[in-house]
Amino acid sequence: MNKEKILGFNVCTDNYNCLINNILQDYKNNKQVIIASINPEIIVSNYNNQYYIDKINSEKYQIPDGIGIVYSSKLNNGNVKERITGIDLMHKICSSTISYNSRIFLYGSKRGVAEKAMYELQRAYPGINIVGTCNGFLNEKEVLKKIINANPDILFIGLGNPKQEEFILKYKDKLENVKILMPVGRKF
Repeated sequence: MNKEKILGFNVCTDNYNCLINNILQDYKNNKQVIIASINPEIIVSNYNNQYYIDKINSEKYQIPDGIGIVYSSKLNNGNVKERITGIDLMHKICSSTISYNSRIFLYGSKRGVAEKAMYELQRAYPGINIVGTCNGFLNEKEVLKKIINANPDILFIGLGNPKQEEFILKYKDKLENVKILMPVGRKF
C-alpha cells in the first residue's frame, strides 16, 4: 500500500479500486485486516495521543475518510486523490464477500439499530450472511463472547471514535479468526 503522512497519521493513497482489491486479496489469503478511517475529527481527537497514532499507523489500511484529508494532501502536494468513506467501503465489502458466504457481525449503536442495519443490508444484498448483532451498550466481555461464539469472518463496529478503534486494538488477538475488522463510526 502506498501511503503518506498527514499530521502524523498514515493515509493510503491508492485509489478505491486498488484498495478494495488489496483488502479482498488479504481476505482470500486469510490475513487479518484492520481498516482505520482517517478523517479530520479523528486526527484532531487523537493528535496528542502518540500511542494511538502508532497503533493505527502499524496497521496496513488507513483510508482517507474525509474530504479534509484529500484537501490537506493536495495542499501539501500529496497523492491522496479521492475520499474513501468507511460506509462505502463497508457496503463494497458486504457485496464483494457474498460469494464467499462470509459471516458478518454488526456491533454498535443503541439497542435495535444494529438489527435494523442487518435487515437493510439483507434487503440490499440478498444472500448476505449476517451471523449476529449486538448493541454498543453491553459489557465488552459479554460482547466479545457473543462475537467469538458467532465466529464471524467480518466484524463491523459502530461505536464512534475512539471506542471502536480501542475495542479492535484491545481484542484483535482474541478475534484472530475474524479476517476483517472495521470501524464504521456511527453509521448503523
